[in-house]
Amino acid sequence: MIAQIRRILKRPKVKILAKFFLFFFLLFILFLNYKYLIKIVSYFNYRVLSVKIVLKPHIPSFLLEFQNVEKNQTKEIRGYLFIPKIQIKAPIIFPVNNTNTSPLYLKKYLDKGVLFYPGSVLPGQSGQTVILGHSAPANWPKINYDTVFSNLNNLAEGDEARLGFNNDIFVYKVVKKVFLKPGDEIPDLPLTNDENVLILISCWPPGKNYKRIAVAAVLKF
Repeated sequence: MIAQIRRILKRPKVKILAKFFLFFFLLFILFLNYKYLIKIVSYFNYRVLSVKIVLKPHIPSFLLEFQNVEKNQTKEIRGYLFIPKIQIKAPIIFPVNNTNTSPLYLKKYLDKGVLFYPGSVLPGQSGQTVILGHSAPANWPKINYDTVFSNLNNLAEGDEARLGFNNDIFVYKVVKKVFLKPGDEIPDLPLTNDENVLILISCWPPGKNYKRIAVAAVLKF
């Protein structure tokens, strides 16, 4: 019986059919597992990309977070703010009218992200880059960006804030945190003439209009 099977398998037509069967069987297996294979390929591509970025000592691996920033930019969205410690990842909205600081005018932009305050300097320039954001009480539903700056008080000296703007990345280190009454000026920081400082401002306590919290961070690279 076994000898007969061997003779049949040695026939040319049977060999061809066997090869076709094996070929289509492999195709069928690949088809069933294509999603898994894509994940494997993507994983290795990601690893290669990470290695290329790490090779540049002045640009850390979090650059991966910014790789789609330029694609997502609009006339209003011109950058992104990342603060790892308090899990902030938000677009920076630039008002169309860069001289209008009316609260009613600015409010409509705060629903879309964090707001670049008109009249402050651009990231990387000498002076203060002021960013405003909403805050809300605990357990407030995460609608739009109502809660984006709710945990601003959890930042401490040395924490990082990362800002993507104009196809570049700016990394800031927190140096000071102050609480102000509405209308108070932000206290001066001991900066040199060419330093850029990021000021993050929101209502305090979260969701209330009693005071303002301001977190200052100096540009490191």
